[in-house]
Amino acid sequence: MTVQECINRFNYLKPHGYDDETLAKWIRSLEERIYEEIISWHEGAEAFKPSPGQDTEQELIIPDAYADVYIYYLQAQADYFNAETGRYNNSMTMFNTALSGFADAFNRAHPPKKREVAYL
Repeated sequence: MTVQECINRFNYLKPHGYDDETLAKWIRSLEERIYEEIISWHEGAEAFKPSPGQDTEQELIIPDAYADVYIYYLQAQADYFNAETGRYNNSMTMFNTALSGFADAFNRAHPPKKREVAYL
């Protein structure tokens, strides 16, 4: 899935007042967070590093099987900035569950980086 496909899917699913540029920024910030907190701790992480820039045709780093992570995140962001607390809580619960599913699958499929242990 590309950034633009994700935005189009979100626009179809949830009415909102945010422009595509704002949604793309939210997606990019999520990608950076996923890379730093989950992917970068594994061998071969460089292959997944999100490319900087504003290209909305770039592929997202999470595979399509787990792409709902992005939709739930965009829903949560929109709910948060609309001050819809109940909806935000529901969206964040769905996001955290989807992200946890992706993280578990990624951790199972990719070996962790070897780290040198220093003893004092």
